[in-house]
Amino acid sequence: MRPSPPTEMERSMEKIITVFQRFASKEGSQGSMNFKEFENFMNVELISFTKNQKDPNIVRKIMNSVDGGVDGKKNNELDFQEFLNLIGGIMVAGHEALSKCPPKQARVTCFFSSSPRHLPPPRQR
Repeated sequence: MRPSPPTEMERSMEKIITVFQRFASKEGSQGSMNFKEFENFMNVELISFTKNQKDPNIVRKIMNSVDGGVDGKKNNELDFQEFLNLIGGIMVAGHEALSKCPPKQARVTCFFSSSPRHLPPPRQR
């Protein structure tokens, strides 16, 4: 029996893992992102989010808010679980914003082009 092709959700999960690994493997540990790698990730993969922020230190503040949220260690690196907390927080904010978008406006455009958003605090495990 041939394996079935991956579902849309499985492909999306694989993509998140692949993107994390690509940015985390630039320097140092492949299991975490240092600030330089994280800043590069934000400016490449979440540029629509970061360019709408008025605070020039927003990337540093975002990293600081998520760093240590899982393992309790503030080490200026984001491991994969901390990264997922960040992505999850952005997705929650996006879900809430998209539910308020006008019906005729493109949903993704509505979220990423609107006013700056503050991320919810990371979930503690």
